Amino acid sequence: MRRAAVASALVAGLVLGGPAARADVEIIRLVITFDQGRYTSDYRLEVADPDVEVTWRLEPHEDCGVFTADGFEAHWTHPHESQRGEPSLSSFPDDRFCADTAQQQGGHPGNVVVIVSDGTVTCTLTYTRGSEAGELDGDAAECEAPAEETTTTAVDEDDVDEQTDDGGGGGGFPFVALVVGVAVIAVIATVVRRITGNRDVVAIAEDIVTADVVTTTYIERIGKEA
Repeated sequence: MRRAAVASALVAGLVLGGPAARADVEIIRLVITFDQGRYTSDYRLEVADPDVEVTWRLEPHEDCGVFTADGFEAHWTHPHESQRGEPSLSSFPDDRFCADTAQQQGGHPGNVVVIVSDGTVTCTLTYTRGSEAGELDGDAAECEAPAEETTTTAVDEDDVDEQTDDGGGGGGFPFVALVVGVAVIAVIATVVRRITGNRDVVAIAEDIVTADVVTTTYIERIGKEA
């Protein structure tokens, strides 16, 4: 059964070398409303799990108005020169009033970017309609996980040589073929895991290890009978 142990070690090292990419960050949607009384566009982010870190930014940086953010909400206040002097704007920065242009009707252009992270997976959602009211579904978010480090388990050469000689006749070749086959399967499973970020890859790895033990035992039996 040492052959099974060696092959299993290779599978465990290649397939389970790093944590599976877990898409735990789930953005439901981004809702944008405009409050005429405050001359402010409000951005509200909805997520499935509130235990995440949220970062906002406006691209490019606003050429007028003031963009602020706090947790799951952001606000872009952008009054125009024609509104200067209104009581509700008494504390608004004097140099941040917007010019009275066509933007007053169509909204201010820009990309409002919100980044959500649980410490492992980071998702970015970008609203490209600037200060206009609207809604953006969370499916539009782009998510990524840190690159995983694939590790391998060292195998004692003496153990390999001993097992190669034990079965007599052709006992060595099937074992080498098995190890190569298992290694190829493990690499494929690793690639699939990185692409899909699916937790079920762990179960796939366990199935490969189980199949490896059964197959190796059968090959050893054939070698001994030969």
